[in-house]
Amino acid sequence: MTLTQEQLNKLIDLLCSKDQDFVQQGMILTETLIYDESDFFGLFKDLTTQPVPQTPSFQTIQQTFQRAQIDGIAIFERATQNLLSCWCLGMLAQWNTAIILETTTVDLSDSQLHTLPSILQRLTQLQSLDLHRNHLQHLPTWLGDLADLRELNVSKNPLRSLPNNLRTIRIDQDQWTNLQTELWSLHSLRHLNLQDCVIKHLPWTIQNLTELRTLLVAHNTPPPRREHLSTVQLLQLQKEALQKCAYLPYSLFDLPHLEKLELRLFTYSIDWLERLEHHSKTFIDLMLQTDSGTLESISVLEDVFPTSEQALWALGEIVQWNPYLQSSISELDLTGTHMLELPKGITYLHNLSHLNLSNNHLGKLPEWLMDLPLLKVLIVSDNPISVLPTFFEEMTHLEEIHLDGTQIDIENRLWLEALMSHCDLYF
Repeated sequence: MTLTQEQLNKLIDLLCSKDQDFVQQGMILTETLIYDESDFFGLFKDLTTQPVPQTPSFQTIQQTFQRAQIDGIAIFERATQNLLSCWCLGMLAQWNTAIILETTTVDLSDSQLHTLPSILQRLTQLQSLDLHRNHLQHLPTWLGDLADLRELNVSKNPLRSLPNNLRTIRIDQDQWTNLQTELWSLHSLRHLNLQDCVIKHLPWTIQNLTELRTLLVAHNTPPPRREHLSTVQLLQLQKEALQKCAYLPYSLFDLPHLEKLELRLFTYSIDWLERLEHHSKTFIDLMLQTDSGTLESISVLEDVFPTSEQALWALGEIVQWNPYLQSSISELDLTGTHMLELPKGITYLHNLSHLNLSNNHLGKLPEWLMDLPLLKVLIVSDNPISVLPTFFEEMTHLEEIHLDGTQIDIENRLWLEALMSHCDLYF
């Protein structure tokens, strides 16, 4: 049915209105009355004073609305531009399948939306939809039918409920407080973004989300400065970090499909990481987003784990199940990593010949160093070590021990020189 010019003018008056309720009415009427591509093209040109872009996309249509003017005065405000651009894209998708394939991201943030245009459901390849800072109280159930949607940002909306078929969602701190009960009943949820929620505790009910693939949890605590700290100060810092540490239930690591876990790890202490025990491999694999058993370099750990202690903990865990690293690492330099203790996983480095532990906070050396059969050079300079380990006597393979800058007294030095006559000692 071809519309008369009078009917088109009435639709245009509604769509150009400053009141978004009238704009929504105009959109619904247009969807009801226009079934022909040429009719919609005519409406678009009368509405924007410009033709439909040759390559319609959210950005190009948005730019067209931005340029629409009458006597040099902009017709549409930003919020209406966003709403109408998205709606027009959905309308055009009826006749142009390329739009569906190419539209993977739509940004409707800060658009004063009270409802979401239902025509968006035609954009079936949508991967990211940003709806933050609007007035949405409810979300339509058809959002759960968008199978490729991985990012749905609904933060800063006064949401009262969530459709139970959602596959993805990002919420804020207020929504976290108000919608938790509904959140744990979203059994189809695959991607959960809680980065703005300042979470102190994740409840065990997260195990209900058996389809979960991605969990993003971040905290706003900045990394503590560790330069020039004494051993006592570092111990106190670790104690404080443990008190601030968010709690993640261990059942989280049993979710069968979880592929990606992002945490702002500054608030997670070594004590918390060590309590992961048999879950440690799952945790590290999720953080690295790869199978740590296939790593051929340990440098990636320093990029993922924000503190040296955490990177060392991860190294100690990984070498247990990584035969390549066990055999390939012959030298390990852990200088200035603020360590209070050595990660025991180092004992799996059977070919380790040089170990540099200088400029740390080690008060003693662990007895399991004896389990490194090829260790020739041990450097523990500038550590607060005051007592020498008696097991040195059994480490006959050692050729050099560097102890300069330690707190070992003269008597212990003389004893060590007599005990390790086959070894070069540096005080």
